[in-house]
Amino acid sequence: NWGASYIVDGIYEEAYYYTTQNGYEFLITADSGTVWADCTTDHASVSLYGAYLTTQDMEQIVEYMAVSMRE
Repeated sequence: NWGASYIVDGIYEEAYYYTTQNGYEFLITADSGTVWADCTTDHASVSLYGAYLTTQDMEQIVEYMAVSMRE
């Protein structure tokens, strides 16, 4: 992992780390109806963007996607 990402307090309505069942850590942020998820490993960087999704929707998406990510 390339290290932790830091968020300035108050920039997003929500910002937290979500770890998938396979151990991939995603930074999930949400603001004004938009949700982002970012994960960086030694060999890959994944960024997702979704409009009009909840953070729970994004958790389900990254959970499914993380099943097929390979190191």
